[in-house]
Amino acid sequence: MLQTLNFSANVLSLGQRILVKKANGLADYNSIIEEIHTDSLSIALPLSQGMFMFPTSSDHYTITAHCETGIFMFDCSHLSHKLTPVGIIQVTIPATMKKLQQRSNVRINDFIKLTLQPKDSNIKIAGTTKNISAGGMLISTNSQMGIGDEIQINFKLSVIDKAMDINVKGMVVRTADPVEKIKSNYYGVQFLDLDDRVNQHLISYIFRRQAQMIKMMKEA
Repeated sequence: MLQTLNFSANVLSLGQRILVKKANGLADYNSIIEEIHTDSLSIALPLSQGMFMFPTSSDHYTITAHCETGIFMFDCSHLSHKLTPVGIIQVTIPATMKKLQQRSNVRINDFIKLTLQPKDSNIKIAGTTKNISAGGMLISTNSQMGIGDEIQINFKLSVIDKAMDINVKGMVVRTADPVEKIKSNYYGVQFLDLDDRVNQHLISYIFRRQAQMIKMMKEA
């Protein structure tokens, strides 16, 4: 659910990753917050798949920021830019922003095929996600598992323009009743010993999928 709030720069931080889209544009570009002023923001020249977004004085942008307390989205306008020695765009501070979901690990409903391997077993079983966050996932599988069981989870994650193999350790922390009338078991799984590389891939993926959902909700 989207909330409209007064804009607060407190949700942003220097070096924070953001997504930038031109008004009426189709592509999301990656950028970071370079400077935070009382009346403007400075962001790195947005980049997507090796191509920079070239700014003009008439540009309007939608910026999406993934923060600890949720996903924030706001519109702003071009003030100035420089391309050398480092590309920087200065944009206006908006009056309002929209916020989606308040939780430390933003969770999205998504369908991803999984291969599950119980600890101390060579047996591999199939499963799918019902939702996923940077801290864990809700999975569906025909196999039986118990709370406290450790499993190895392998799946492919689409990050920008390629699919990456993700291999993580997880623990079953709860069971859940399926909402569909199918022969399947639902388990809440918490990730264990997640390294920084995998964590960043998960956050990047969830960030992009959440931004897509915000866009659809905004246009609805």
